[in-house]
Amino acid sequence: MKAFRRPCFLLLGSLLFCACQGVTPFVEDPTVLPGRHPAAGEGLFGNFAGRIPCAACDKIKITLSLFERPEDHAPTTYQLERVGEDGNARITTRGRWTKTVGAPTDPNGLVARLDTNSPPQFTRYMVVGNKLLLMLDQNDDLLVGNGAWSYTLSKVDMGNWP
Repeated sequence: MKAFRRPCFLLLGSLLFCACQGVTPFVEDPTVLPGRHPAAGEGLFGNFAGRIPCAACDKIKITLSLFERPEDHAPTTYQLERVGEDGNARITTRGRWTKTVGAPTDPNGLVARLDTNSPPQFTRYMVVGNKLLLMLDQNDDLLVGNGAWSYTLSKVDMGNWP
């Protein structure tokens, strides 16, 4: 019985120590998951996800949902989710996006541009075949990843995505 008390005492002490640290538990924003689906009157251009390099952390997980008007496919709104910049907290920004044509690597390429609600390093993407988004820098040049992570977001089916 003594052998059982010691591990229980250590476990209880550890739990009390952690509880006294004043750590606020992470609470998910309840509007994030519905924000991945089109609002009334909008169509889905696509949900895209990927993992990009991070100088201050291992990686940043990104989910970008782009919406459009069904009648003419004009861009409407977006939701950008980032996890990894601030621990496991999900940072979500929303706003409007536009389409432009042309970038240094492809003069005919379609570029999706997010408004200033999102940080500048996350606002420019070259659309490749309606299945991929390639992140661009502030000069619209392609960003190059490392051996582990790239600046590519792939189209995902939200029905099969966490």
